[in-house]
Amino acid sequence: MSQSQTHLSQALEEESKRENQYDEKGKYLISHKECLARIMQQCIPEYKDCSLDEIREEYIEGTPMVMTVPVHKNATNSEMIRGMNVEDTSINEGTVRYDIRFYALTPGKDQVEVIINVEIQNQKNVGYHLVKRALYYCARMISSQYEVEFSKADYDKIKRVYSIWLCIDRNERGENAITTYAIQEQNVVGNVSAEFLDYDLMHAIMVRIGDPRKPDYEGIIKFLGVLLSKEKAAQEKKAILEAEFGLKMSDEMEQEVQEMGSLGRSIFEDGLEQGIERGEKKKAMEVVHKLYTRGMSIEQISEVAGVSEKIVKEWVKEMAVPVG
Repeated sequence: MSQSQTHLSQALEEESKRENQYDEKGKYLISHKECLARIMQQCIPEYKDCSLDEIREEYIEGTPMVMTVPVHKNATNSEMIRGMNVEDTSINEGTVRYDIRFYALTPGKDQVEVIINVEIQNQKNVGYHLVKRALYYCARMISSQYEVEFSKADYDKIKRVYSIWLCIDRNERGENAITTYAIQEQNVVGNVSAEFLDYDLMHAIMVRIGDPRKPDYEGIIKFLGVLLSKEKAAQEKKAILEAEFGLKMSDEMEQEVQEMGSLGRSIFEDGLEQGIERGEKKKAMEVVHKLYTRGMSIEQISEVAGVSEKIVKEWVKEMAVPVG
């Protein structure tokens, strides 16, 4: 292996580590009740008329668990204790954990407890249909309640579950949408109805965060797009979230946003360098385009990329961005 190949291999490995660190910090950031309350308010109908303070202080129970609760289960649940971090290794797939998982109470006089899972999905092409995975997570959250929430034939104690997937299009070209998949009653013969709450047990909710230039890039979609952006600097994120969404960050949240900003910029700049090193002009040009539209100067991009300002200007112009 040549020296340049070794350097590129090391760079790719380092980039992968930073990507993982970025994703992990994003999960902890989203797990703050200030963020979860907004997701619940705009994605789960039961909470749409509740204030953020009510959801945060009255309905979200305890501290959300981040990357601690296993998804797969080959053995029984008899040794599980609710709320504890019980590691469970699947024979075939290793340990797979929910990104974020927590309990919440529903509003109203007939309060019930529900289980909510939030997943952050950065990859677009994962080799399978993401909705099926979301429904599988719902099914697992129901089946894993046996010997935890109910036992024997006491099925009326099964809790309703929600699996909310935040699907981020890093190319910023996809659709912006919130779509729910749930169980519905359909009479084939006759007209007999069951109680809605008896079958309304699972909701897979896909939040698609795509093109910020489209008019439907608003509400929780924009909130999450800004919060989890790799391109925006920490101070820019903070300014937008405070001005447009009234988010008052705690010191802990602000520190996490700062760390994500540093990692995101590093990942972004590495993408540019690797595109150039591997001769992938198109990738390098796309990264230059994003860096320029996010406020980095021609001179700064040139320094990061190790190419002349003239070339950077040509690439920016070719990508149809006005050069200041």
